[in-house]
Amino acid sequence: MSSHVNSFVLRPGPGFQYDETTRTYRIEAAMLVGGVSIGLTTPGSATQSPLNYRLDLRCEPTTPEDPDAPVPATSVSEFTSEAALADLGFVYPAGHRGWNLKSNEFGRLMTPADAPAHGEWNKAGGNGTYRCLFRLLGANLAPSPDRRFCFGARVRVEGQDFHGTRIDLYADNGPKIAISDYTASGTATHAIAIADSGWQHGMWYWLDVSIAGARVRARVYPEGSAAPDWQITGMTAAKGAGAFGPGGLPGLGASPVIDIKRLEFQPPA
Repeated sequence: MSSHVNSFVLRPGPGFQYDETTRTYRIEAAMLVGGVSIGLTTPGSATQSPLNYRLDLRCEPTTPEDPDAPVPATSVSEFTSEAALADLGFVYPAGHRGWNLKSNEFGRLMTPADAPAHGEWNKAGGNGTYRCLFRLLGANLAPSPDRRFCFGARVRVEGQDFHGTRIDLYADNGPKIAISDYTASGTATHAIAIADSGWQHGMWYWLDVSIAGARVRARVYPEGSAAPDWQITGMTAAKGAGAFGPGGLPGLGASPVIDIKRLEFQPPA
């Protein structure tokens, strides 16, 4: 604002609650994470019209979910041996889930045709950046929004209900990348953000996923290429402990074929 302005009128937007007793405004934490705005208007004068401004407030937590927990170390799994495959288990072990070593070069995910397979990487560190070098086969299968490669974050199962968030790659009117939250009602999800993507079947790609409190960001790009800007961002409601790792979801009675070469984790800076 100009230096001569010494007063203004506040116009709080949605998300603010005014307390008549204390004459203060309150903002719910969930609203602040999503972002709120305050309008500011300067008083007019005989020679100057009122000036309008907008102040945007948004909280983006970057601390570990347990503030007293030690910061995890950088970790890597290279899936070139049977021993390395042991780094990837499953959240929901029932059914025909597993990893096969192929040519001592990568692991191949085996999934059932009727249930999700969420990998549980034993070197995950919670908040931070995950990188997964993967290949999704199945270009000959009919496109389905339910058949996809995914990377799960904070995923857990209570009874038959799934919790957590997923970053999905799937083909439905073109290749897509999406962020979805489980709704704690079976395997149902709701989409937080969806964007078109340029990934193709049969090629090796990096999927980068950044988790910082409620904020989730992701990008997918070819092996050997420089990382682009983040391609999709969403605010997840998933909280608490859970598994991190790659997986796959079937659709139309068919399972995806997913190959994994490498997993990396970088803790928050």
